[in-house]
Amino acid sequence: MFVEESLVPLLAQVILRCYCEYSELIVTLTSQLVNKKLIANDDKMYDLMNYVIGTIKCFTQTSKEVQRITVQSQMISVLSKALHKTFVFGGNQNKQSMILVQISGALRNLANVEDSYGLLLTCKVLPKLCEIYGDPRFRGHKELILNVSRLLSKVSIDFNCAEQMVNTKNTPVFLESLERYKENSAVLIRIAFVLGNLTTHYEQARHELC
Repeated sequence: MFVEESLVPLLAQVILRCYCEYSELIVTLTSQLVNKKLIANDDKMYDLMNYVIGTIKCFTQTSKEVQRITVQSQMISVLSKALHKTFVFGGNQNKQSMILVQISGALRNLANVEDSYGLLLTCKVLPKLCEIYGDPRFRGHKELILNVSRLLSKVSIDFNCAEQMVNTKNTPVFLESLERYKENSAVLIRIAFVLGNLTTHYEQARHELC
């Protein structure tokens, strides 16, 4: 149904138009005047994106064919724009984390398609995801960190992806994350896997850990 009903391009347009391009305008137009003060409510926009991107994540979870068609529909570019937008839109950290959980989960599903690696590189998705580990707004969110770690561990086996990750100079942050999430074996194993891949092939990563 997800493919047959052409939901991929429709959902992509909702993300691009309602969130990436016109979210501030929509929030302003839906604001309410209370005691002569204009009260803006970002929550409705967050909830809309949670449902839309969550739908993409759910439908791309298991079907290789759906994953392939979704990647071919330029969804990684759309999710990249949503990722960058979430860092600067609104101020509700819990809601921001919720959207990032959905985005990183969907991207992890799409990373099962080989063609996705080049798109992740072109759209600069990996450097932005690496920032999450050191961002005080998000680094304590276990589900988000797990999703990001699942994606980065998957793509770190690719030389080009690993190189882009090394160039973010976040290797010491990964090391700090090992200590921060030492009680979470799922996260710990994946971050250790990322560090293993980065330090195996890149002198810069090894120096940053010294």
